[in-house]
Amino acid sequence: MRNAFTIGQRVRILARHAVVPGVIAAATGHIASLTLPEPHDLTWNDFWVDTGLSRKELAMLGVTPGIRVIWDAQTVLHGKQLVGKALDDRVLLAVMTEVLRRVPPAERAVDLTLVCSVQEEIGVVGASALAAHAAFDAAVTLEIGLAGDIPGVAWRDMPIRLGAGPVLVHKDALVHYDHTLTARLETVAQAAGIPIQHAVFGSYGSDGSALMKADIPAALVAFPARYSHTPFETAHMGDIEALTDWMCAVVRMGI
Repeated sequence: MRNAFTIGQRVRILARHAVVPGVIAAATGHIASLTLPEPHDLTWNDFWVDTGLSRKELAMLGVTPGIRVIWDAQTVLHGKQLVGKALDDRVLLAVMTEVLRRVPPAERAVDLTLVCSVQEEIGVVGASALAAHAAFDAAVTLEIGLAGDIPGVAWRDMPIRLGAGPVLVHKDALVHYDHTLTARLETVAQAAGIPIQHAVFGSYGSDGSALMKADIPAALVAFPARYSHTPFETAHMGDIEALTDWMCAVVRMGI
């Protein structure tokens, strides 16, 4: 039941005329056996957003097909672990901001351009538009990584864990990343004394693929995270800080 985590989550509907609170609901408890006699993968027909409002009331608020629904979840610290929604990619926006703050122009060995793209998950739309017009010598894509240090996941299948450092991704389901640039990032990490993890990811892709297709050498780095695509994505503050230090070192040492 891959979508079971959605059940019971608080959400907000961004209607045209109001923000409407709701909860993702499904048949549960005593009534569940009437509609879900056997466990199975949930479909769109198995759950819904319960707002306590009628169809007419929702229509008056501007709720129509296509209206956005977002998680209504707090971002909190559990010890050194950061838990919350949309760490993919809010964490990377913070990393980029810190690189700008920590490395002033006079200390940069490269001409630096920062890009925040859109719709990576559904066709690398923003990165494809960028690649059609950009003239970069190289690009480093920042992403969420996949940590497998949870029950039920074999170490050989996903040997990435929280707290062991940021991740250098050599290949994913879409592309082999540029070997020379990837090797340079590893060298910079070693020179800066930053421990990193190495990964090949399946069922995963990034904006770097659009850049590679446009003949722009691209590499991919990530912070490890558990529970991707949920409102309780979990990362380690040490990994995020190390990723920030790594990118600062890249900007100072050059690629």
